[in-house]
Amino acid sequence: MTPLIRIEDLPLEDNVRRIISSWGITALYPPQAEVIKRGLHRSGNFILASATASGKTLIAEISSLYSLFRGEKVLYVVPLRALASEKYSEISNHLEPLGYKLRISVGDYDSSEEPLSSYDVIITTYEKLDSIIRHSPSWLKDVGAVVFDEIHYVGTVGRGAIVEMTIAKFMDSNPTARRIALSATITNLEELARWLEAEHISSSWRPVPLKTGVFNNDTILFDNGDIIKVDNKEDDDLINLLRSDICSSQTLIFCGQRKTAVNLAVKLANKIGERSKETEELSRRIAEADPYSSMHKVLSDVVAKGVAFHHAGLSHEIRSMVEEGFRGRVIRILTATPTLAAGVNLPARTVIIRDHKRYDQEVGFSTEIPVFEIKQMMGRAGRPLYDERGYGIIMAKSKREAKIIIDRYIKGIPEPIASRLNDMTQLRAQILSVIAMKGQIDMDGLRKFLSRTLFSVQIGVDRIRSAIKSIVEFLAKNGLIEVDDGIMVPTTLGRRTSELYIDPVSAIMMRNSVNRASSLLSAKKIDELESSLFQTLSFLPDMPPLGVTKGEVESFVEEEFNTLLPIEKLPIGSYIDVVRAVKSYYVLKSWIEEMREGEIERRFGVEPGDLHRFVETASWMLYSFSEVSKLCGKKDLAKFLLEESMRVQYGIRKDLIELVKLEGIGRVRARALYRSGFVSIREIARAKPEDLMKVPGIGEVLAKRIINDAKRRISYADPSNRE
Repeated sequence: MTPLIRIEDLPLEDNVRRIISSWGITALYPPQAEVIKRGLHRSGNFILASATASGKTLIAEISSLYSLFRGEKVLYVVPLRALASEKYSEISNHLEPLGYKLRISVGDYDSSEEPLSSYDVIITTYEKLDSIIRHSPSWLKDVGAVVFDEIHYVGTVGRGAIVEMTIAKFMDSNPTARRIALSATITNLEELARWLEAEHISSSWRPVPLKTGVFNNDTILFDNGDIIKVDNKEDDDLINLLRSDICSSQTLIFCGQRKTAVNLAVKLANKIGERSKETEELSRRIAEADPYSSMHKVLSDVVAKGVAFHHAGLSHEIRSMVEEGFRGRVIRILTATPTLAAGVNLPARTVIIRDHKRYDQEVGFSTEIPVFEIKQMMGRAGRPLYDERGYGIIMAKSKREAKIIIDRYIKGIPEPIASRLNDMTQLRAQILSVIAMKGQIDMDGLRKFLSRTLFSVQIGVDRIRSAIKSIVEFLAKNGLIEVDDGIMVPTTLGRRTSELYIDPVSAIMMRNSVNRASSLLSAKKIDELESSLFQTLSFLPDMPPLGVTKGEVESFVEEEFNTLLPIEKLPIGSYIDVVRAVKSYYVLKSWIEEMREGEIERRFGVEPGDLHRFVETASWMLYSFSEVSKLCGKKDLAKFLLEESMRVQYGIRKDLIELVKLEGIGRVRARALYRSGFVSIREIARAKPEDLMKVPGIGEVLAKRIINDAKRRISYADPSNRE
């Protein structure tokens, strides 16, 4: 194993060396040292591709110091909100003691985040940075360095185009800022470096060596030819493997589907789970956090035995508890879907890939997981400070399949990262955003801008010339841009659509629905309007589709067609669309009537994590609809839609809208306050802490905070009340 390099032996300035030492670091990993030896920590653009836990974040921090010394801002961009929180905690521990101010900024896509001008380091997501750029804040020009973390996300289906265009927009708006890109090991690193106009560094070094292999018929065959036999005590191969020395410590098991991950966790908990005080305490916390969810109840039960499952159907709070339990080594075995491999940092001694295929909704059957993703999963194996070696094992059902797995995944080379800008839906929204950002631009200028993309480097913009032309014609035909003598200019609606960060088709559907919705409001047909709105949302391209089961389709009777009340002509493509629209209505209506999450899960099969994403997007679509209504001169409708947006955001009836504006008050505490007679902010402002402390769920600290916030809001609303 390559030895670490002492910081005294590296060409670092004395003040930087002192800072690194103050962080408790005396030596650097080889990939980090290579950046410093080349002088790239001081200046220049670079992209570093190396294994998980090889210190990429630290070298980005060291490189960022030079911009901070000059009084410049630093942007740190990640693909996931959970990663943003993780990076904030990690980086703030190093930089805040030096006097630098850090801020995390995610969500709220209708803001330039002008207050960020007072911060030195801003940690955000690619989507949020894209939104910020669209609002052209004054502080963007003060950014001296930007870190594009997990840049291989540019190759992901669905989000890759957003990552790519966000990077291209930033390079266009601030071409002098240093570009520091971080990635897992990728095949076509030189291509990405050419796109970023950066030097590239690739390293296969790992802090914990990784041994990979395939498991079949009680035998593990490793990449170096080693063979290990596993005791055949059970009929279940996986149980036998988990009882072997290879899995004697923390083990992470990747499954192709959520249901498989849950069922496997239950099975393993019953077969080989072990209780302890720590596991039972974590189990209790999970149970108390959400006592009404049947899925969280299952999780609580298995966690009590040191086993857990992790997937996107869990709420953010519960997922965080599972991650905390695994990092703290309370949970020994964790089953998960492949999305975890690209998410937060959860290393294990052994990673088992149970399924190397997963269901693909677009094609309707299971397909092989890309080599790159499998390598990412196995890269989680090996915990620094705990393990001398990590193990990555793929399960095979037969000797024939084992050979295929060895050739494809163990010995295979990961697929090159490819631009996803050929996704016409994403390209449509991004072209509008470029026109809105520029104010005016001709076709040559648009093609010149697109030449800054990875797509241009790999394929060439001319290959999609006809697609660009048809998108421009679509935007002009639908009133989002105007074209005069070849010059494209955004309309008011087009600019607002870009600022709201919504698909142009969503904005068009909203605009076309305004008159009908306004008529229903004027006629006081509120129930009909609400039903129409909630069902129409399901047809917007921005909305995540609610899953519809075969049973729901079969139970959908003809009478329920009457529930579907479209505001305007909707793009109904199939019978499933109708069922999904009606289900969307029932889920959202139940949510704003304050039905518990667990009850919604039981009735409609919508798991907590999915429900949160659904209502968050629905709230944003209603807010956007409100803004479009303003542009159309429908002020009453805009006000109604804004209230509906808040109701969906918090899951509340109309009488709680005022209370949930207070700091620390959600749907449960707001209803408890209301039932206790505190029905307005003014009444809360007049209350004493001991009065609020009688309300369930409110202690002394929160009571004082609520009262102070209520007084502040009243004072702000009425200047005559200010002291």
